[in-house]
Amino acid sequence: MKKKAGILNCIWAAFATFSRIPVPEADWNDENLRWQICCFPLVGVVIGILWCAAAVLMVCAGLHPVLAGAALTVLPLLLTGGIHMDGFLDTSDAVHSWKPKEERLKILDDPHIGAFAVIYGAIYMILYFGLAVQLAASMAGRFADGSVTLLSACAPAFVMASGFVICRIFSGLSVVCFPKAKENGMVKSTADASGQRAAGVLKAELVLAVILYIVMGILLHRYEAVVMPAAAALVFAYYYRMTMDKFGGVSGDPAGWFLQVCELVLLAAAAVSTLI
Repeated sequence: MKKKAGILNCIWAAFATFSRIPVPEADWNDENLRWQICCFPLVGVVIGILWCAAAVLMVCAGLHPVLAGAALTVLPLLLTGGIHMDGFLDTSDAVHSWKPKEERLKILDDPHIGAFAVIYGAIYMILYFGLAVQLAASMAGRFADGSVTLLSACAPAFVMASGFVICRIFSGLSVVCFPKAKENGMVKSTADASGQRAAGVLKAELVLAVILYIVMGILLHRYEAVVMPAAAALVFAYYYRMTMDKFGGVSGDPAGWFLQVCELVLLAAAAVSTLI
């Protein structure tokens, strides 16, 4: 049987791996694995569009900001199936265990949930929910008073939606470029298959994303949009230092931790911008 190849099959493989969004069945061959990580940001494109569309629809429908915030909090988890949140919880357990590096790596592989995962998972969800409520309330208030158009009122949601993309570009770069904490696992196999060509593609995607942020800020008159790539880069720098210090390199769970933290920081930037 002839193996399927091409960009579409790589895209389907990325969606099948990193989301629960229905896509055509992918053919899992070496060529598709090599480029799958480059298609990872496209998952963020779809999630961002759906997240932004949900925010705009709820504003237009006059839904209470608390209900809108709750919906915006759970929607990314439903679309990803919680794969990155699982990494966030496991990494929180390992980092806060104060165990030696070898034992922290074992905690990452432990299927059981620990106290620190519960504590930091609850903190994360409360913060995300509060920021989503602030964003929804600001958009609804600006649209209701008639002082701005719907496009202008919902501009912070457009800015945040693009955050789902840039977080995944940085996450893909970490998988390809960072030292690896383990000699096996999905991150190691993906990095081995991808090589430096994939890193070059991801870097080009990052440059394009920054340019689009600048254009978006100008067109929507939300000039704080240019802060978003800088905020993501700062989280990325901390992520590198944390993974090297705590685990000796990156693996799947810390990569999920980064993605969740990066999205939270960018949501905070978008929500705070509504107060300015």
